[in-house]
Amino acid sequence: MTYNNRFAASELYLFPEIQTVYGRGRNGGVEVNDPDFFGPKYADGTQFYDNVSNFYQRGSNQRHDLAFEGGSEKMTYRMSTSYLDSKGIIQTNRFQQVNAALNTDAQVLKWLKLTSRFSYARNRNILPPGGAQGYLTALMRFPSDKDARQYENPDGTRILTLPAATPGTDNDNPFFNVNNSAREEQTDRTNANIHLKADLTSG
Repeated sequence: MTYNNRFAASELYLFPEIQTVYGRGRNGGVEVNDPDFFGPKYADGTQFYDNVSNFYQRGSNQRHDLAFEGGSEKMTYRMSTSYLDSKGIIQTNRFQQVNAALNTDAQVLKWLKLTSRFSYARNRNILPPGGAQGYLTALMRFPSDKDARQYENPDGTRILTLPAATPGTDNDNPFFNVNNSAREEQTDRTNANIHLKADLTSG
């Protein structure tokens, strides 16, 4: 029996600095429906949120391999299985894979040899959407005085940041996108191969 494993982690750092001086508006004046930040200064004591750091998570990767093998002079076998689990730095992004295989070699008769292989694989992939602006750009444009993690109303619609905005005109919220529009793919594959080799010249 043999067993191997591997673990790894990944993390983003050194994010761009987000300004927390000026609020929404234009030419120093208040414009509640203006998505840009050229308005008056934020009031003293305003609470700010690090939406960029809150969005990205620590990614992880683990793989496990297990195998059994043995046999005799007339037959050998090897059974193996593996499991891979990879979580990305983007929330909800995940890839899982399971593999299993059985290989045998058997001398059925003096002149006949049988070789077989059976395998099974399952892949499961969760792919979050990129959004219209991309994750980082959308988070940098998101108001720093609003917590992007609060992204959903009780009825399941997106919380908007501008009073007169629609989901198509308001700032993109990556938290809402990855938690509501992720695509899941799963494939299952089975293979079987049997090979017979006959040596008719054997006595």
